[in-house]
Amino acid sequence: MNNITLADWAILHFLYTDGYDSRLRAAKLADIDVDKKPDSLYRRLKTLCNAGYVSTGMSDGRLHTYYITPRGIEFYNEEDFRE
Repeated sequence: MNNITLADWAILHFLYTDGYDSRLRAAKLADIDVDKKPDSLYRRLKTLCNAGYVSTGMSDGRLHTYYITPRGIEFYNEEDFRE
């Protein structure tokens, strides 16, 4: 993903640091604490899903959940972004 935005980075950071890293341990849209409106956050999550950095977890009723994938963790841990 070449066009990583600050919002994308914030989403990855939140999912990684809060331990949302599996289908069972996934965050609802409302749980993701970044400074974005829900519709903007949903679009960013969709972009991250398409890039393979985030995936959908198990549904919570009718709500989608999201977690960081191993590829997303690898990307998050790249030195260029951690400095």
